[in-house]
Amino acid sequence: MLKIGRASCISVNDTPKYDRIINRAMEAGIAVATFDADAPNSNRIFNIGIDNYEAGKVTAEGLLKVLDQKNIDYNDPDQELRTMIMTGVKGALNLEKRINAFLDTVADTNIVIEDIVENQDNVNLAVELLEQYVQKNPDIDIIFFVGGWPFYVPAEALPNFRNWAQNGGVAVGIDIFYDALVLQDRGLIHYLVGQDMATMGSKGLSTLYNYIKYGVKPPEYIKTGLEISNQENLDRLLRIHQPWRVK
Repeated sequence: MLKIGRASCISVNDTPKYDRIINRAMEAGIAVATFDADAPNSNRIFNIGIDNYEAGKVTAEGLLKVLDQKNIDYNDPDQELRTMIMTGVKGALNLEKRINAFLDTVADTNIVIEDIVENQDNVNLAVELLEQYVQKNPDIDIIFFVGGWPFYVPAEALPNFRNWAQNGGVAVGIDIFYDALVLQDRGLIHYLVGQDMATMGSKGLSTLYNYIKYGVKPPEYIKTGLEISNQENLDRLLRIHQPWRVK
């Protein structure tokens, strides 16, 4: 949660509970905006973040490029590519948009969703569920990470996932930060799509400030861009993100 004076910029799950909290804050004179995960049914002033549908679409397109590079046929009707999706909390608006876009983009391929695993937005649980899943399902072909929950640990903390990737598994995901890029450099992840969190924070707060101080009414949605990490720019992104490593 980002705060400035009598204001808050928050990322929430789109539920009636949070809508009521946001509405009570607004009624109390606290200006509320959302970043990343929105609550469009509330009285929040604006939302700032990526186009989550676009992010899911770009991730799926990146997956298809990786499969092409590996000479894996995703159009063969006789050879299904079994896929697991890891998400956070079921029903979260931003995550559902990413998943829907991914599914729409691969709809005409032989990519088949076997399971959707929910980690409750918990990093430790995400790591545990991932390790258990690939141990029980070593023949799964693809994993789509809707967010970067299990990327905060070194490759050594993901031995089953590492073995799965080394044996031909293909993983793509959304969220770019240094530890995720290190996993990509180690070959555990093959394509990443990132969010511009710095702009969400800085522009979100400056927009709230202008709203409170000067009465400048912002647009309901402020779009921030996507960042792509592939083999062509991975080294550059590692250098850029290293100073901001999460510790």
